Amino acid sequence: MWNEHNYNLEEIKVVREFEYLYFMYNPGFRAMWHNNFEEYFKGTQDEKYWEKREEEREKEIRADVEYNMRTDPEYASWRAELAIIEETLLGDPNESYIAQSRWFEREQMMKEAEKADWEYRSKLENDRLYKMAKDWSMSLLKVAGPAYEKNKDINWFRVLTNCLSVSGKIVFASREFGDDEEDELYSTPDDFLWRTDRIGYILSLASLQRCLESFRTLKEKDPGLKVDKFITDSLTMQAELIDRLEEIQQKFLKKYN
Repeated sequence: MWNEHNYNLEEIKVVREFEYLYFMYNPGFRAMWHNNFEEYFKGTQDEKYWEKREEEREKEIRADVEYNMRTDPEYASWRAELAIIEETLLGDPNESYIAQSRWFEREQMMKEAEKADWEYRSKLENDRLYKMAKDWSMSLLKVAGPAYEKNKDINWFRVLTNCLSVSGKIVFASREFGDDEEDELYSTPDDFLWRTDRIGYILSLASLQRCLESFRTLKEKDPGLKVDKFITDSLTMQAELIDRLEEIQQKFLKKYN
């Protein structure tokens, strides 16, 4: 995240483009930086500045909690219920019969979580799009890195900046919950638009399209450049990502229209 490379002005422009979309699709970062991208970007370039803002944000959250506890009875009741849940999950199982029962429940929850993690990994391993994106990005790094070192064309730097996020955000998208959890999590249209898979595929597609744009620019400059296979695979992945986003959109229309 933090700048250890002393980017030049052209590189900074590419990094800003990359970070801006992630900032816009990350409610946590937007809250932490009060919807101020310039401050967020400054933090990505300065580790101490980021850590300072994290400390400030923790104080803000504590102050908000204390204020709501004093002024909002419903919030205070919810916090009390949350404390009971936390004690249930984290309490000492040797204290009482009730605590032992809670410990058993916690063990069951951990087993269910392990099962869900195994199912997630299995799903990812069988995802043809993820495999293709991972192989594409690994092969591309071997080409783009030396090419940028050799001729310093900013389009190669743009490819380097974005290529790993194509597969990385497919991994993020694969963390989506099942249909039962969906009904609880996405109770409003606005909630639905923040589905994990939707955000992941949007970000993956954005990085892929940037790579495609840079490939085409590079080809215009050097028609003999051997990037045709990368372009062909990019177009295949682009079509699949668009199809997956369209499938999510159809779920949205079915659920809310």
